[in-house]
Amino acid sequence: MMHALEVSGLTVRYGERLDALKDVNLSVAEGQCVAVVGPNGGGKSTLLKAVLGLCPVAAGKILVYGKPFDPKTRLVGYVPQYGTMERSFPITVTEVVESGAVKGGLHPFSFHTDRSAALGCLEKVGLRDLGNRLVGELSGGQFQRLLIARCLAIQPKMLLLDEPTSSVDPQNREHIYRLLDGFRKEGMTIVLVTHDVEAVQGRVDRSIRLDGRVLDD
Repeated sequence: MMHALEVSGLTVRYGERLDALKDVNLSVAEGQCVAVVGPNGGGKSTLLKAVLGLCPVAAGKILVYGKPFDPKTRLVGYVPQYGTMERSFPITVTEVVESGAVKGGLHPFSFHTDRSAALGCLEKVGLRDLGNRLVGELSGGQFQRLLIARCLAIQPKMLLLDEPTSSVDPQNREHIYRLLDGFRKEGMTIVLVTHDVEAVQGRVDRSIRLDGRVLDD
């Protein structure tokens, strides 16, 4: 079975001495759904950013489908933490999906030429009827589903999600988990950072405990 993600000897260092991650080794097989769990400050978000090339790597190797990550391949979709996203910008829901732009240099999705594809992505997450709304008018759960739709626009093989249910109500939380269940059945590889350990039981193939290093895999 091909590995969608291979991380070996990964060390991420902020400053001269503070290691956010040290000698991390893990792999995720193609089509697996894996939860990354652990305490605050344990390096879970840093791991996703390292995979995407969004933070400095002091040592180690990261391979995505056997090669170093290249955003131009559009293999990976990334859903960042809710609190890191700006919602006051005057852009509509459909335009967000069309743009497909993720801070940090991930590949852009061209405007206007892919309107029907954007609407199809909104349909998948249950937001097609809200396509003309400004993003600032969405609820927290709707906005989170919009971020997922934006990732779907590039048709990724792997989806990285950083605490996708941390700022949503129970109804939208369940909606998001059902979406991920569907992606998993379609064969998409999913790496999910979460504190919601009980909720993901039975919905993931395995969990990886991370606290600066891999404690349990």
